[in-house]
Amino acid sequence: MIELWPGSMAGIRFLRGLSLLVRYQYGLNKQKVTAAGLMNDTNTFWQSTEVSLRHRWTSRSGSPPSSAAATPANQYQFEGFPTDVREGPRRGLQGVSARRAISLLLPFEKGLVEPFLTFENRVIQSGGLLATKFDEARPSGFRASAGVAARFGKITARVEGRGDPVQLGARCRPDVDPQASSASDAIRAIGFSVGYEY
Repeated sequence: MIELWPGSMAGIRFLRGLSLLVRYQYGLNKQKVTAAGLMNDTNTFWQSTEVSLRHRWTSRSGSPPSSAAATPANQYQFEGFPTDVREGPRRGLQGVSARRAISLLLPFEKGLVEPFLTFENRVIQSGGLLATKFDEARPSGFRASAGVAARFGKITARVEGRGDPVQLGARCRPDVDPQASSASDAIRAIGFSVGYEY
């Protein structure tokens, strides 16, 4: 993840809270999948990319709200033998999201601690392979998270727990078995990160 602060870099005071963030994630903690009908080893697979423009406003109380407009792309699926992979759902979401976050700055002797809450409303433009099972697919979703960020000099650290539910439907294609009027999916994750700021 790389985050640039063009207002601070150019010395423009009223744009000091503006930042451009580029993020790429690739899942290394693959988990084995067991289910009826799977004949070979099957694992989970995920990756995510994001380009977002963010702005942070700091109030006198030290509780800075921030907003972001992002273009995320998230892919969750299984990997393994092709006939086994086809038995499982595959979610590849692309869209635009609007994020709102509230945090509280707590200074201490060696740096800052910042607990935060975020909510992200997503306008999903593509539901991936899962959406092809429906004659009329209307994906919708959001993301909510809570965590703590910390700064020790130029070293930053962050721990975050998040939920990522998605609802998709309606009207399943006649040739798809089993039939369903909708589909839902929920990804829950805990993330840790350490960075350097200069």
